Amino acid sequence: MGTWAAPRSAEPHSIPKLEDSLSEGPHVALVLVTADGYSAECERTYFTERPSTEMRSFFAYMMEARRIAMERIRPGMSGADVDTEVRHFLGC
Repeated sequence: MGTWAAPRSAEPHSIPKLEDSLSEGPHVALVLVTADGYSAECERTYFTERPSTEMRSFFAYMMEARRIAMERIRPGMSGADVDTEVRHFLGC
């Protein structure tokens, strides 16, 4: 298990530094497990201080993009098509 403290939490493929401290901002905790040849990871974003209005707005925006993706996933639809629709929502 490891925690990527803000602002490093925006770089989940980086390596956290031991001297990183948890202050304001979104932090990401990551747990990797392997059991009977199966591997899984679980990531969670958390705050150590109350999120700002801007952070709440970004989170709501991300949740809407997630809702769109989950709504579009169905048999026969390619991942690329789902990705295209979500990117359209995000303005990418």
